[in-house]
Amino acid sequence: MYYKEFREDNAMIDHPPVAKPCIGAQTWENNHGPLAGSTIEWDWLNFYWRVNNDGTSPISMDDFGNVYRQACSGNTSTNCPPDLSFALSYGQLNTAAATVLSPQQRSSFSSQGNPTG
Repeated sequence: MYYKEFREDNAMIDHPPVAKPCIGAQTWENNHGPLAGSTIEWDWLNFYWRVNNDGTSPISMDDFGNVYRQACSGNTSTNCPPDLSFALSYGQLNTAAATVLSPQQRSSFSSQGNPTG
């Protein structure tokens, strides 16, 4: 369930709670937003779901935490300052993933991140 208003392609607003699938590359911001190349939480939700549920090499939430910590602090043991964790780009996370994740997970992270925006 998605617990925010959701604007459909026809500009109609769905009021919460809204049942929305977490699978499939939505690229919602690229298709609907004013800033091509940017993403919104809907795109991130799809990305997280896809890599966490990858049948070959799933990336756990602990793995994600390590990627975020590596991206913002240069190691996996120092937490990100609250104001920085939301400012990280996919590129920064992808670079950190190359350091932290297994080769199979890195491949999944990279290949799933591009189609989801």
